[in-house]
Amino acid sequence: MYQNYIDYDNEGKDMLTNKVSSGAHSSFISTYLQRRVKVHDIEKHRQLRTNLVEHIWECFEKKNNEN
Repeated sequence: MYQNYIDYDNEGKDMLTNKVSSGAHSSFISTYLQRRVKVHDIEKHRQLRTNLVEHIWECFEKKNNEN
């Protein structure tokens, strides 16, 4: 049984700096953590982009209503 359980879903990005040595699975775990961080950054980027577009549209609508 695997005794070195780590709750990856509740750990922050700091996990990438930790050394994980679990034999044959260490490469898989490292790759998983790197991809997980990348996905979260993409989600943040998309949300920020959506917020920016909404803000621009709000400003544009206000300007057009003044004319």
